[in-house]
Amino acid sequence: MAIFCSHCGTKLEDFMKFCYNCGNPPTGISTASETRKPKVEYEVVELHWDKKRQPLIEKYERASKEQAIERAQPAVLALLKPYFDEGWQLDGTFSSAVNLTWLAKGTFSDMERLIHATARLIRYS
Repeated sequence: MAIFCSHCGTKLEDFMKFCYNCGNPPTGISTASETRKPKVEYEVVELHWDKKRQPLIEKYERASKEQAIERAQPAVLALLKPYFDEGWQLDGTFSSAVNLTWLAKGTFSDMERLIHATARLIRYS
């Protein structure tokens, strides 16, 4: 006995679980693919350091990338907390999801301070 796809009207054989034309299951057949897929949202957040409001984060110019990330991570995560409270999370590890921008503290100084961070966030709903 033939059945028809309720989505596009294509004639299907009764053993078919999916329409070969549109890919949807015919009416009355339950499949795992019918389960609701979570909605995924992405957001890029720009964080700018203001000397008056955020703590000054410094590093030596010769410090390794890992040391710089370790030093900046608590402050960046604190600024992202409102986003985390709304269900956002980092899109990967801290070092892959957050880009840090440092600026030399002075002309003859080997110190740099954090002035900007960009974080890629993801949220499933």
